[in-house]
Amino acid sequence: MAMPPRLSELLERIRPAGAPGASTEGERVALRVRREDEVASIVAILTEFEADADATIAAARRDAEHIVSDGQRRAREILARTGDRVATVQADTERRYVDTGNSDEIIRASSERIAALRARAENEIPGLVAQAVTSIWTIFVPPVAPKAPR
Repeated sequence: MAMPPRLSELLERIRPAGAPGASTEGERVALRVRREDEVASIVAILTEFEADADATIAAARRDAEHIVSDGQRRAREILARTGDRVATVQADTERRYVDTGNSDEIIRASSERIAALRARAENEIPGLVAQAVTSIWTIFVPPVAPKAPR
């Protein structure tokens, strides 16, 4: 693959050179062919770069989707385990305070606290997952300017 021309070479080609006068048809054709070859090599490089960029973006999107789905799965698992933990704490609380005169009050207060914790978990987990998703997309997929029509 031919390398693209250096800036100095490009500038030399557009500066007037030699004695003034019209160039021959053969010179014009040769110059046009050289320029077309140079442009073709640049287009090939840009095409390869664009394909690499598209592949990188696609891989980042796949990774981000995997991270998001894994985060959502883990959030569901945490929420599911919350019920088991709440039941364990509630049973433990009932056992500890069954001998006190105000065990019903303690059980009621514990139940209210447990319900508040469950509601908080259910309300906060979607927001945390959304924040994680936003952070992931910001890291892996920076804004890309739309492609110009060809």
